[in-house]
Amino acid sequence: MLQARTLPTFLVAALVLSLHTSCSDSDDGSPTAAGPGGTAARTSALDRLDELGLDAYRDLVAGTSFETTLAGDGPLTVVAPTDAALAVLGGWPLGASGFTSLGAAEELVARTVVAGTRFDEATLRAFGSLQTAGGDLIVDVDPSDDALLLDAGRVERVDAESDHATIFVVDAVPTPPLDPLDVLELRSLTVFRALLEATGVDDELRSGTFTVLAPTNGAFAALGQPALDALFDPANVAEAAARARFHLLPGSARASDLVALGTRPSLEGSLAVVDGAAAAGPSVNGATLVFTNAPSTSGVVQRLDAVLAVPPTFDELVLAEGLVAFEGLLFASGVGDDFADAAALTAFVPTDAAFASVPQATLDDLVDPVNVELLRSTMRRHGVPEALPTGALEAGLDLVDLGGVALELIDDGAGGVRVDGSAALVVRDLYATNGVVHLVDAVLLP
Repeated sequence: MLQARTLPTFLVAALVLSLHTSCSDSDDGSPTAAGPGGTAARTSALDRLDELGLDAYRDLVAGTSFETTLAGDGPLTVVAPTDAALAVLGGWPLGASGFTSLGAAEELVARTVVAGTRFDEATLRAFGSLQTAGGDLIVDVDPSDDALLLDAGRVERVDAESDHATIFVVDAVPTPPLDPLDVLELRSLTVFRALLEATGVDDELRSGTFTVLAPTNGAFAALGQPALDALFDPANVAEAAARARFHLLPGSARASDLVALGTRPSLEGSLAVVDGAAAAGPSVNGATLVFTNAPSTSGVVQRLDAVLAVPPTFDELVLAEGLVAFEGLLFASGVGDDFADAAALTAFVPTDAAFASVPQATLDDLVDPVNVELLRSTMRRHGVPEALPTGALEAGLDLVDLGGVALELIDDGAGGVRVDGSAALVVRDLYATNGVVHLVDAVLLP
């Protein structure tokens, strides 16, 4: 007779584990399909594209060398444009009705695949660029809403359901760097492209590395037809060229870099002042900055919702605003060059009404030649050697005036500031060639 035998404990555990694995449920409660040899089938990146409904990108991948890569075991990071993003692109190369040139799909898909590494979102956010099979993508974060940006694409979804890949779904196709004029064409910034070509500034753009602040077609339309006609009138080509050049900033800067820098010189020589805390979102000289980060062969293209004008000099601005009292005292003090020649400037200029409220005896003392040093220190009190738009003015900010003396900003109790404890801003953000001017309702006396 056979005697009953007890299985060793480790064999019992192995048998239970085997039965559990073969009968386990998937995340949605249905049995997981078994693959060859009884092992569970795994979801590839290619499978996941189908599940996410990224049909246009899936079709683009088909037939390229990357189809095998996305069907493989990875690990992978994939930057997948939506169907809408590919529809906007229209075709490749630029202007094609489809992906018609030899290797066109290969070229595009190469910029969407990182083989050998599976990055999560937190890791990617710490990068400045992402090295794909087709070159580096710009990695950025929109400070207005903390959205992750990959080149011109805004990340709409981060999907990690594939066993082999993390898929970043973006709303714009990461195209290879193009001639900057072609980037403008691709991004539907065609009026600005036409302006560059009409003024000859396109040759300057191709001659160096630039951050292009490109106004949208709608921004040009907002100027009105008479102004637009004047801008393209050959008789006004010098003025139009200067205006176009003001939109070109030497060097290549991501949008968040512009916000961090605060100011940047333009090709025209004037300073572009960036306000990262503007109420309507990051702005440049008052125009809202739309994060584009579209790479070109000579830099990067950003987008603006308004057409910038070349700002006046500080002296021209004071005259244009009719600030007669300040202008007269600035001339009498002999320190006008301290304002006009500052590399970067914030000026808190009192209105004529502010000067009218100062006791006459005090004004008489200021203009007395015996007290010229007092007048100079008073005038220098109204300038700071850095460009600070409204969004950068915070209570407690450590400032030093043009005379080297500390200047205090205090909370006004209504979300703003008072300068030197007394002066309120009555007109904000008037842009000059070297910075920004705020009009205040009190004279800052030393």
